[in-house]
Amino acid sequence: MRVANILTGIAVLLWLGLIVAGHDLVRGVVNQRVLGYPGMGQIDFLIVWPTIVVLILLLCAWAINGLRRCYVSLAAISGAALLACYPTFLYTAAVSNGFGNVPSDCGLVQRVKKVAGARPGPGN
Repeated sequence: MRVANILTGIAVLLWLGLIVAGHDLVRGVVNQRVLGYPGMGQIDFLIVWPTIVVLILLLCAWAINGLRRCYVSLAAISGAALLACYPTFLYTAAVSNGFGNVPSDCGLVQRVKKVAGARPGPGN
């Protein structure tokens, strides 16, 4: 019982951290006032999905602790939530750090354009 509840608590805290990070990311996009952003997919992934996971974990913990049995299932659900948290953390961290965005004045971009035969210009 105790191990399952501790595992659930850790999973809930990590997913709550994702909710806070997602809220900050969405708020940052809203503050930029770009038309059409944030999209519903971004809001779903960064805020709604983690909120649903937290609610499911809390509901399962409440129900299983109320029944006083099936603690193995609570541990399994919490373990699955922790495993699902890892790729979500990786993606959210990549989005918040701008991973994948290569600046246009990067030397690599200039070399690729030179090799491809395009004339590099300022800021291209």
